[in-house]
Amino acid sequence: MKMKSRLLLTAMFILISFFANGCKYVSSFSATVCIHSNSSDSGSLQFGSLTGTYVFKMKPDSSNTLSYTAKLGSGTLKVYYDNEDEKKELFTLHSGETVDSSLTSLKSENLYLIVETDGKCENGDLSFTLK
Repeated sequence: MKMKSRLLLTAMFILISFFANGCKYVSSFSATVCIHSNSSDSGSLQFGSLTGTYVFKMKPDSSNTLSYTAKLGSGTLKVYYDNEDEKKELFTLHSGETVDSSLTSLKSENLYLIVETDGKCENGDLSFTLK
């Protein structure tokens, strides 16, 4: 009986630790020819095709400026950001469009960039850098 209680308590501790760890957004996608990277100050995503949600997590510092570029061959995708516990739209791309811009006044908290497709998107290239 003690062994079962210990196993149950251990399992509960692991689950609580996992959920308390700040898994605010979760990537859930299917892709072909997908190359992605993510560090505390940059992230990139290149794909042949993508369906679903891809999440970047960054940590702004004193620079507090996010520079980004993106292009999309076909489909529609939206990119959101969350830096103040509120998900806000950053930009939308439709077939053949590109974007090259920046976002200032970021807080020195976790920055989440959430890429969401509306169906299948093809030939995309997104890049984000904190400067």
